[in-house]
Amino acid sequence: MPSDELQIVNDGKVAIEMRIEVAPSAQTLRIATLTRGNILDFSTFLEPHAPTASAICLEKADIICIKAMDLERVFKEEPSIEHKVMKNLVAIMGSRFRASRIQLARLVTEMVKQGK
Repeated sequence: MPSDELQIVNDGKVAIEMRIEVAPSAQTLRIATLTRGNILDFSTFLEPHAPTASAICLEKADIICIKAMDLERVFKEEPSIEHKVMKNLVAIMGSRFRASRIQLARLVTEMVKQGK
């Protein structure tokens, strides 16, 4: 389902997980554990605006949701804010990509050990 908002964890703990299926096996990989101030869903910035992972609440969480059209308005009014948000977003995406790659390497290593 397309996302039209930026989601930020205000309180609580949320896991970001991806399900990896390599027939006949399937496994869920935890990519990140988010707490206060962490961006939960940034897919509103990326075509086709669809999340590529699942969010699982590990404890009660309060999430701040900012609509894309509101962000666009703020970005037009204050370009410096857009620059800061995008710079931080690139760092977050890089971190999650590295975490995904590490988890995937562990999964492949485990599968090789098991002879799958």
